[in-house]
Amino acid sequence: MSKWGDKQKIEEEVTCSLVGKPDIYLEVTARQKIFALMEEYNHREWLAYLVGKKSEQGNFFVEDIVVPPHKESYYASAEAEPFNIPTGCIGVIHSHHSMGAFHSGTDQTYVDRNFPVSITVSNQNSNITYDAVSIQTTPCGKVVSLKGTVKYVQPKPTFDEDEWMKKAKENIDKGKCQVSYAGYMGVQSSWEYKNGHLVESKKDAIPETVVKSLVPINEICKIQQSIRESHGVDLTRAEVEDAMDSLDMASKLGSGWGLG
Repeated sequence: MSKWGDKQKIEEEVTCSLVGKPDIYLEVTARQKIFALMEEYNHREWLAYLVGKKSEQGNFFVEDIVVPPHKESYYASAEAEPFNIPTGCIGVIHSHHSMGAFHSGTDQTYVDRNFPVSITVSNQNSNITYDAVSIQTTPCGKVVSLKGTVKYVQPKPTFDEDEWMKKAKENIDKGKCQVSYAGYMGVQSSWEYKNGHLVESKKDAIPETVVKSLVPINEICKIQQSIRESHGVDLTRAEVEDAMDSLDMASKLGSGWGLG
């Protein structure tokens, strides 16, 4: 392997059916570090060494990245200080920040041919993209440059997502169908929202006039949405109910609130 920055002789373009295009898998740690660097350096190039292994099938697994001391780091250039290549290095990655992921003529001449894998990474409108090149030697001794595909290694789930979501929805959705009232002489009452109407699930002695003043939750939501769309203001349920205290039911649910 040549040192960083060494210029190698450009071989003629060759193809070989015995050498396949590799997949480059980024493990979780490597991916997170790349994302962090892309977020930190929006307009400067940086480079890092890829640490990992090559599989028997010819694919590469990047377990980590190592950022060496930089000799320079500018808008369109990044270079490492020499003699900092880590053990287990299988390649290099450098940023093109928002310029797009591609391999320039300089990359092809001075960078790509020094490593089995060379990746450029770009962040355009929060979309991380890669361009990967793998330099390999054919059985007949020719050097071939192959496009690689960058993929993410998905970690094994730490929980059953479907089961967890089912239970979470049960708890969250209770907030859509239950309403309590405790405003008339300290009397407590619970009401369940069914088929568009409030049905008492716990009955205490509450006057009918108080029951009629309870506004179904779906109507509260309609009022909140109407005010949000008309005035760009988000009101809480309590704020809506406070504003409706002086209105009769017809006014509450009628066109005065922008409802049909």
